[in-house]
Amino acid sequence: MDGDDVLSPEWFLRLAEAMMRSGSPAVRARWSGEDVESVGDDVAGVCRYGYACVCLYRCEAIGETRFVEGLGFAEDALFNLALMARGLRFGSCSCDGYFYRQREGSAKRREVGGAEWLKFVRGCEAVMSRVPADRLPEWVPSVSRMLFSHVGRWFAFGGERACESEMRECLKRMIAAGRLSIGATKRKYRFPRKEYRHGRQYGRIYRAALSF
Repeated sequence: MDGDDVLSPEWFLRLAEAMMRSGSPAVRARWSGEDVESVGDDVAGVCRYGYACVCLYRCEAIGETRFVEGLGFAEDALFNLALMARGLRFGSCSCDGYFYRQREGSAKRREVGGAEWLKFVRGCEAVMSRVPADRLPEWVPSVSRMLFSHVGRWFAFGGERACESEMRECLKRMIAAGRLSIGATKRKYRFPRKEYRHGRQYGRIYRAALSF
């Protein structure tokens, strides 16, 4: 969990009870205020709400899977996707006891550098390389939207440009291998809130940045 978040005293007990009821090796819950409908065991749900801080895992379900070192954002989404690529399915818990807080200087409020983006892209490549071929139709659209939504915005508007060429080569490899699809992101581009007003202009910049 993040050091500035708060838990209710019953949080772990309720997660453990949900795990025992479902018999699942892992359960996903939600933080305070999050819609219960957003909690699910599908890949799309993990790509959007892949937070490990609201999950409980049995040790044997984790095995040798670890967080990507040196990555200060979305590392828990990659972690959960890596577990799912090995066949893990999450049970769900509707309990509400994790209180998420944001502060100035947190990972969500800083500009992420190119070296971290490269680790994120390579982490996605490693996960997708382990997904069985028969499950790729489910995985490719969701992972593509998550990855291009984040990385494409950095390509278009980011400041420091280190590692951009390596990232593009990695993305090209994934597209060529059928493990990523830029078409899955069509008309689904996301922009920072302050930029919605000029969506058309930014849309052109964004699409140009995502040309492969």
